[in-house]
Amino acid sequence: MYCAIVCAIIAVVAYQALVELPELGSIKHWAGSDLRIHDVLISVGTFLAVPLLLWRIRIADRHAEASHAQAEASHALARSAGEQVVLGVDRLAKELLRDQSRLVAERFERAVELFGHDKASVRLGAVFAFEQVARVSPEHASAVRAIVAAWLRDNIPPFVQGRPKEPDPDRIGDRSLLDILYALLRIPAPLERGTRSFLDLRELNFVKADLQEAQLEGARLDRARLHQANLHRAVLIDACLKEADCWGSDLSGASLVGADLQAVRFRKADLAGAQLTNAKAEGADLSEANLTAANLSGAALLNADLTSVRAERADISKAKLDGARLIDADLRNSDLRGASLVGASLVEARLAGVKLNDAILRDCILSNADLSGACMDGIDAAGAGFDGAVLTGARLHGAKLGEAIGLGFDVLKYAEGDERTELPADLSRPDHWRGSISNPGDPLSSRRDCG
Repeated sequence: MYCAIVCAIIAVVAYQALVELPELGSIKHWAGSDLRIHDVLISVGTFLAVPLLLWRIRIADRHAEASHAQAEASHALARSAGEQVVLGVDRLAKELLRDQSRLVAERFERAVELFGHDKASVRLGAVFAFEQVARVSPEHASAVRAIVAAWLRDNIPPFVQGRPKEPDPDRIGDRSLLDILYALLRIPAPLERGTRSFLDLRELNFVKADLQEAQLEGARLDRARLHQANLHRAVLIDACLKEADCWGSDLSGASLVGADLQAVRFRKADLAGAQLTNAKAEGADLSEANLTAANLSGAALLNADLTSVRAERADISKAKLDGARLIDADLRNSDLRGASLVGASLVEARLAGVKLNDAILRDCILSNADLSGACMDGIDAAGAGFDGAVLTGARLHGAKLGEAIGLGFDVLKYAEGDERTELPADLSRPDHWRGSISNPGDPLSSRRDCG
């Protein structure tokens, strides 16, 4: 392209020179025509300057092309170096992972070897090594917990026929069993439910053992002796404690969601703030236990013994308490909405401020119970006995009391009802009940939220 431009310029200049050639020999022409001299000089200057300018432009273009090529090469080199770095880091990470796996496997094998040592202190050290292995390598957690649990089953005396078997002093050192147990129950379980191992600690003797915050999810503790054990904030989700003895144990803040607690002895146990949602506790002994602010929603407590239990502010909604004994129970301000208490005994129970909305109280015994201020909207109390019960300020909107026993006008006149409340045929409806809905200004009309 540059050559074509130069050739065109030369051709123009040559043409002009040829045109002027016949007059070049005339001195008169040169002397008398400044304009033509000027034109010739411009043509000659252009002839010399344009090629030089084009050459400089060409040189500049070549420099630009070289710089661009160098930049491309630098970028390619940088990309290659980056790829090499990534590959190097990846290889290093894989090597480190292999080294870590090898070290974990070696530590695990060494811990297994030391765990069979005669000295209790060495065995305890092996358990703590197990714990570190389980935390670094979750895939080893199941094996670790199974090994230690098997050793405990072989060494902790079982609970046989109501009395613990005496331990063999030649096989264990002072407190070594409890120390090893304490360490074991802090070994994390595998995160995936399908891969976790269930600790088999059935029928073992843990009297007064310190199991605080123990990880016992899904553990088998059937018929274990946990008398006065410290299980504060322990995790016992889905655990099985059938017929276990937890007399006087501390289970405050513990999680027993979905646990199997059938026939467990919780007498005088502290379960304050415990989570027992959907727990199965049929026939359990919870007499004199502390269930303050506990959550038993949806729990099955059929035929359970809750005599003199303390359960203020507890959530017992939708629980099944058919046939349960709640004599002298303290359930003040608790939530029993939708609960089933068919045939339950609540003689002299303290139920002030309790929410019983839509609860089933058929054939329930409420003799001398204090139901003052209770929300009882929509209850089904067919066949229930209210002899001596206090209903002052209780709300009975839509309650089914048509077949209730022991209700008198002198009791109902201090309660609140409406036109939907069903009463026995021989019992007249208090006058102020008619104003509960139609006359909101009635001083006896309820302002409470019973929902």
